[in-house]
Amino acid sequence: MVEKEFKILNELIRSAYNALDPVDKYSYLYHKNIVDSLYGRKPECFLSLKRKEDGGPMGQNLDPYLIPVCNRAGFEDRDIIKLSLQKVQQMIEDEDGNIDINDLKSALTRLQHRHNVYSKTIPKPAHMAGHKANTTRMLNNIKKYLKRD
Repeated sequence: MVEKEFKILNELIRSAYNALDPVDKYSYLYHKNIVDSLYGRKPECFLSLKRKEDGGPMGQNLDPYLIPVCNRAGFEDRDIIKLSLQKVQQMIEDEDGNIDINDLKSALTRLQHRHNVYSKTIPKPAHMAGHKANTTRMLNNIKKYLKRD
């Protein structure tokens, strides 16, 4: 029950943040230092795609290609997930060969799952739950009072 309430609270916080944030959601993706700091603090906000083993400059390993799933505050955002989903689909269609196709398909399924989860409407707690809690409390008080005698 606590987990369900936590999920509802998390969804409400996410929707409130999305309503209050007047900044363009995608603008942070254009700044490498913001992306690097977010990746350092919350690596789960990115899906990492490994580049093919062609080596970087002077034989150095290439950095992974990062696909964002969170906004700049570190919350998973359905609009960012949708943008990433479109980018991965475009990369699969282009087949430029820089990234392994199996890795792309794996990222596509993970992004589709997250998109399905976060594109649903936010669950609202039933207004009758408070009435039920009060009624149960009153009945328990009556039961305690009757057992006292």
